[in-house]
Amino acid sequence: MMYKKPSKILFCGTKNKYGFSYQHWYLTLEKNCNQVIIFDYHWIDICYGRAVMNEKFLEIIKRDKPDYVFLPSINEFYFDTLLGVREVSPKTKVIMSFGDDDTQFESFSRYAMLFVDYGFLYQKKYVRKYAKEGIKNVFCINGLNTDFFRPMKIKKKYDVTFIGQPLSDKSLRYEYIKFLKDKGINIRLFGWGWDKYNEFKDIYGGPLESKDMIKVLN
Repeated sequence: MMYKKPSKILFCGTKNKYGFSYQHWYLTLEKNCNQVIIFDYHWIDICYGRAVMNEKFLEIIKRDKPDYVFLPSINEFYFDTLLGVREVSPKTKVIMSFGDDDTQFESFSRYAMLFVDYGFLYQKKYVRKYAKEGIKNVFCINGLNTDFFRPMKIKKKYDVTFIGQPLSDKSLRYEYIKFLKDKGINIRLFGWGWDKYNEFKDIYGGPLESKDMIKVLN
């Protein structure tokens, strides 16, 4: 069976060289689709408010009639808006990715899935939980963009690394990193938000673009 590229996908995200969804979803979709339209919902929400953002979202779908809409698992989109997609463009299919079912399933994910056509899950065990809710249009995915995630022939530099945000002073992330540092472990720290902790100043390397993150992992 010959693979046929989708003609048009509306990608809800932003062109951000530090952003996971852009680097790993958008760029992959771009290679496998004739046209990818970006809808920067976050920036529009900040500038004009949530109601206007939802209106503009439906306006773009009505105008461009994409084959698919790709959404992250966020609550910025009203459920009424998701229902509206079927009204303004009946042939458009909505895909939502769910990466945090361990914290969002009970309060958000199981409800959001009722308003989209397909759900992509990162946590396999939740497929059964969706099934108990009568939801079967979910699929567990474990993929990555091999243009980024690939082995590189470079010299080992770090014993331990952490890439991510601190969340809070009382988070386990903070406690673990401080514990390792205090024990003299050769740890290097990357990501947004750590610059406010003077105790990590000597091990902090700033946020990473994807290409630099791959070097650190290698």
